Amino acid sequence: MKMSNKFINNLSAASPVIGVMLMVVVTVILAAAVSSYSTGMLKGSEAVPSASFDVEMRVDIPYNNSANMSYIAITEITGDKIPTSDLKIITINPNARGDIKTMEVLPNSNNTVSMAFSSNSGNSNTGTSPYWNLGNFPTEGQFFGEYILEPGMTMVADEYSNYISDYYWDEDLGRYISYSSQGDSWKTAMQAMFADWCEGDPMDSYHIDPDTRTIHAGDVVTIKIVHMPTNKVIFTKDVVVTG
Repeated sequence: MKMSNKFINNLSAASPVIGVMLMVVVTVILAAAVSSYSTGMLKGSEAVPSASFDVEMRVDIPYNNSANMSYIAITEITGDKIPTSDLKIITINPNARGDIKTMEVLPNSNNTVSMAFSSNSGNSNTGTSPYWNLGNFPTEGQFFGEYILEPGMTMVADEYSNYISDYYWDEDLGRYISYSSQGDSWKTAMQAMFADWCEGDPMDSYHIDPDTRTIHAGDVVTIKIVHMPTNKVIFTKDVVVTG
């Protein structure tokens, strides 16, 4: 009697089915492994904060009978609470003389002495720029890097024309230098914020001449806020300077 080949044909047909099933199993295992790895990476990384800001920059506006005032104010309108210790502020002055067009302000870095914080005894406070202007000087959590930025809060870097700054822009060197024997003690907030922000004659600290600056009303400067843990720019704006 001739053996039926029906059973043999069934075995050969099962081979592709088994192969497909094995591929499905392998795919499921790989997908689970990738998902687990990705979840672990997400848990170990820091989320990028979200916020919207308004920026105002004014130069040489009357302050009192003896001085004018210049300032930049950065206000968080909406968004997350962000420790300023996680932020750096970048400014770009395209008109700056020399090769330095960009300045970076880092948190908890003493890069300015502001006369706005001087006491009646003549002592001054060293801090960072910009700082949170509370209206009460000095105060705890005043300086950039010490406080948490939240909606409604404004960071201010300012300068009054009666500041006595030892820092002046040296066009030949392309950077700020100090003419004071005290060294790096009198860099103003606006000098810390913007390249080539110079006020007056380097041999006469009281001689204020805004024409020595390269930033005037009508100019456009770029402001960026960077979240340092993720190295992401969370805000950028081209700001028109007003008088």
